[in-house]
Amino acid sequence: MKRFLALVLSFVIFAVPIAPFVQAADENTQTEYFEDGSYMVIGSVEINDEEDAEDSLNFIGRIIEAIKKLINMLFGRSENKTKQDRKYVKYYDKNGTLLWEVYLEGTFSYNGEAARCTDASVSYYIYDGDWKMLSCEGTKSGKTATASFKVRQYKLGVALKTVEKSFTLSCDKNGKTY
Repeated sequence: MKRFLALVLSFVIFAVPIAPFVQAADENTQTEYFEDGSYMVIGSVEINDEEDAEDSLNFIGRIIEAIKKLINMLFGRSENKTKQDRKYVKYYDKNGTLLWEVYLEGTFSYNGEAARCTDASVSYYIYDGDWKMLSCEGTKSGKTATASFKVRQYKLGVALKTVEKSFTLSCDKNGKTY
């Protein structure tokens, strides 16, 4: 029992100081800081793609997909695949409290030769009653989905701060989104 406790204690002593350095940084996020200490985090989350969907197909569905691929291969056609991804902007106050967030969801079609955005939609969530969304829209053009929004903070009916931003989500010919 003493050896076990010594082992656990040793692990805690050595692992705890190292833990913050072991955590991997998220390569898909960037942070913008404002003068008042608030900040905005911009990142992306992969929702799904056709390859994930194929894993969930039943036996007959897999046979049908295999036949489609064979026909496309025989006739030299590139098979179109679809991918759906999401990008977000999250706004925090100087204390790290999430005040609001905006999500852009894009659906893309790609085939190894070209890509195009087939749908773009935007949603938002406001967690602090001092903030109001003034405008928020999603558009698509070519291989890119774009979200544009304008949000404003009010105190006692007086406008204090306005944040206006556009951000994009694009897809390359091989289905990589950025």
